[in-house]
Amino acid sequence: EIEKYINSLKDFDNLDDISFDREMLKLFAKFKDGHTKYYIPGVLLDHKLFFIDNRLYLKHEEHFYKITHVGNLSVKNFLGKIEQMQGCETVAYRNDCVRRCINNGYYYYMLNLTDKDGNIYFHIENKQTIKVCRIEKDEWLKYNKENNAYDFKLIDNLLYIRYSMCIERKSYPFDNFIMDIKDSVQANNITKFVIDLRNNRGGNSSIFSGLVHLIKDLKLKGVAIIDNGVFSSGRWAVADLKKNFGTILIGEPTGGATASYGYTKNLEYENKKFSVSIRFWDFREIFGYEGSINPDIYVANDIKSLKNNEDIQLKKAIEIANQL
Repeated sequence: EIEKYINSLKDFDNLDDISFDREMLKLFAKFKDGHTKYYIPGVLLDHKLFFIDNRLYLKHEEHFYKITHVGNLSVKNFLGKIEQMQGCETVAYRNDCVRRCINNGYYYYMLNLTDKDGNIYFHIENKQTIKVCRIEKDEWLKYNKENNAYDFKLIDNLLYIRYSMCIERKSYPFDNFIMDIKDSVQANNITKFVIDLRNNRGGNSSIFSGLVHLIKDLKLKGVAIIDNGVFSSGRWAVADLKKNFGTILIGEPTGGATASYGYTKNLEYENKKFSVSIRFWDFREIFGYEGSINPDIYVANDIKSLKNNEDIQLKKAIEIANQL
């Protein structure tokens, strides 16, 4: 199938960079493996887009608008073209990929949906048009991923841990993080926890073991929140919690499958970057099925909760944890 696709490309050696990137994404999508991927530039937009219930929404001046067309494409056709460029091992991961892709201006370049100045025009349900501008690379917002990897606080007399990346914070080592949690739990007689794993797309899976040992030592009971953004080593954390404690999972199915490839090698050739899976990981014995890891209690964010700025998944997790 891959060879047939390559042979179908016309005048391949003379493609410009944007066309080449588009064709490489379509090629790598055929592996249907989230770790084997081709990397493209990122271009921020001055508006935020949302993908909920297979519908596309645009936030403009604190209001949410349902999109009917992106440029001259219907939303259905636009999403179809985006999906052609995504190597998705599960339906849930496809949803997460779409959410990220629609907020990267480079996809609109590849689909010829920008004007000469790089602007994109979204047609909304009241027949109005909203212009969305790209933010040039030197104006990108600085976002320190490392400092966003993990933190904790006490909510409603329980321990809330946000674990959004499987990496070590140099400014706050995980061992120190564990000790701070232990001191806070013991000082406040905490017995229950909520671990928020949403959008944890991975990193080093071994880091989480320190938290597993802490939960065992303190005999804590709790729940975990998962969603389509849980992938790669983020999936290891879910497996650790389910295997060791039978932790109740709340939210939406994970993007990563119970059995899939991983442990990537990153490669670069002529300034083009891609990664390749080299090992296979299997958690089917823990969960008893294939595909996404499913929540025990399904809670999906919807447009109503988005408009109300309400985290219904966290609200449900706190409710269930307090009942344990």
